[in-house]
Amino acid sequence: MYQDKYQFEKKKKGGIDACRIITVVLLALLLIGFAVFFYIFITNGNINAEENAKETKTAINSTVYTELVGYGPITINSDNEELVFENLYTNENYLTYIVLDEDNETLYETACLAPGEKDSFNVYELLDEGEYTLTYSIFVYSDSFELLNGDITMYQDIIVEESE
Repeated sequence: MYQDKYQFEKKKKGGIDACRIITVVLLALLLIGFAVFFYIFITNGNINAEENAKETKTAINSTVYTELVGYGPITINSDNEELVFENLYTNENYLTYIVLDEDNETLYETACLAPGEKDSFNVYELLDEGEYTLTYSIFVYSDSFELLNGDITMYQDIIVEESE
């Protein structure tokens, strides 16, 4: 009888060890599964770390590092005939401006401006005396000329005056 009790306890102890091993293996598999899930979640499914870094930099460039010059109302006359468009030197991106009149007709389109470049056009010759609201559609491109956004829309109030 003592021998039976000893064998029973030995079997019971062996069952507990197997249960612990299975639990540890399941927890390990669960942790590995979470690690893989979060890795894929963080990299957006992009396993290539270099490409992921490039995509992240592009996303940051198109939102954080693209600065635009602010414009208040501008008076246009014979002394100040041009509208000037600038891509700030602090940007890493290229910008293209398309200027539309109030009827959505294109008045002017800049070249693709590198950081620090400017472009201008003579508005005084195009518009009659009066007040206008022009629309600027601005497109942001990477240094490899990949479009980084749809267009950014800004509105510019201008006053065209006859010279005295």
